[in-house]
Amino acid sequence: MNKNLLHCVILLTVSLFTVGCSDNQEDEPDMPVGSEWIDPVFARVLQERGYISDAVTVTPADVENLETINISGYSNYNHQGNIKSLRGIEYFVNLVDLDCGYNQLTTLDVSGNTQLRYLYFVSNQLTTVDVSGNTRLISLNCYGNQLTKLDISSNTQLMNLHCGNNQLTALDLSGNTQLVVLYCDRNQLKTLDVSGNTLLTFLDCDENKLKTLNITNNRQLNVLRFGYNPGLNGVFEVTAWFDDSSIPSNDFTKGSWNYNGHNVTAKYVKAQ
Repeated sequence: MNKNLLHCVILLTVSLFTVGCSDNQEDEPDMPVGSEWIDPVFARVLQERGYISDAVTVTPADVENLETINISGYSNYNHQGNIKSLRGIEYFVNLVDLDCGYNQLTTLDVSGNTQLRYLYFVSNQLTTVDVSGNTRLISLNCYGNQLTKLDISSNTQLMNLHCGNNQLTALDLSGNTQLVVLYCDRNQLKTLDVSGNTLLTFLDCDENKLKTLNITNNRQLNVLRFGYNPGLNGVFEVTAWFDDSSIPSNDFTKGSWNYNGHNVTAKYVKAQ
C-alpha cells in the first residue's frame, strides 16, 4: 500500500474513533464525583443516625431508596443541630418522610422530592420555602421559622398544617379542603378564612391580629384557640352555629381576659 494512502487511512480511523468517543461522552449523564454532591455535615449526620455506612464514600445510589430520614437536631432534647445545608437531598428520590427540624437551614429545596408526604423543618432560619411540587404532602410542620409567605395551594391532600411562630400576614386555605388540624398561631394574620375547611377539628390562631372569626361551616371543630390577639380592646366576635349560651366545650377560648393592658371579651354570635 502506498505510504501516503496508508497515512490517510490511519488518520481517518483515528478521527472516527475520536468522534465516536466524544459522542459517547456527551450521551453519558453528569454524575457526581466522589462525595462532593452532598453536604459533608448532612452526610455525617446520616451516618451517625445509621442511614448510610460511610459519609466519605457515599454515592447517590446509597440514598435513592431511603423513604424516611430523621436528622432533627432535637434528638437529644436540648441540642440545636448544626446542619446548614441539605445539598444532595434531590437524590433522595423516594423520600416519603423528612424531619430536618432544629437545625440552621436558611434554604430548603425539596422540589425533586415529589414522593414526600410528611415534611418537618421546625425551628430553622427559613424565610421562604417552595412546596408547590410536593403535591402528596399530608402533613407540613414549618413552625418557628421566619416565613413571610406560605403558598400551599398545590397541596390539596394536606391534612395537618403547623405554620405557627412565623411572620405570615396572609394564609390562603381555600384549596386545602382536607385540612383537619391547623396551627397558625403567633403570626401577623389580620384575617383568616376557614369557611372551606369543613373537616377542621382543631384550630389554633392565637396571638395574631384578628378581630373576627367565622366558623359557621366548621361544625366538626372541637378545639378552638384564639386567646391573645394583641391590639384588641373590646370584643372578639366569633360567628358560629352556636351562641354564647351553647359553647361546645371548654376547649373553646371564652370569657374575658386582659392582655398587654387590653381587656378582651369573646362573644359568640349564632349565624342567622
